[in-house]
Amino acid sequence: MFVKLDDGVVATIFDITERKTAEQQLVRNLHLLEQAEIVAQLSSWDYDLATEQFLWPGGMYQLLGLPVGQPIASLVYLDYVVDEDRFRTERLVQQITTEVDDLEVTLHLRVGGEVKTVCIKSVVLRNVQPIIRPCAY
Repeated sequence: MFVKLDDGVVATIFDITERKTAEQQLVRNLHLLEQAEIVAQLSSWDYDLATEQFLWPGGMYQLLGLPVGQPIASLVYLDYVVDEDRFRTERLVQQITTEVDDLEVTLHLRVGGEVKTVCIKSVVLRNVQPIIRPCAY
């Protein structure tokens, strides 16, 4: 960071090695998680209460045969659930969208003529704030 003074310039240098190392570790961990989900035929997701959108990795899109990156709303499960599981699915959507509590439910989803049995588990994270540090280069 440079600051101009009347008769000169002050330069401040920050050692960001620790932060860059942590960023690299996060990227490695994400890749390991993605690989493990593929092998185990699992997937994970995040639901943003403010935007009412899921943040899905590729595995969730693949599960439902949707294009990767398509915006996903909480009601998506209602589009695929078999009639017998509709009530449980409506309750699931309500729980997801109201941040009520952790949940676990098994549903049968009809995808492309095939019925898939999925177990959905969620853990509610309340008041989780990301750690944000200023970056000065």
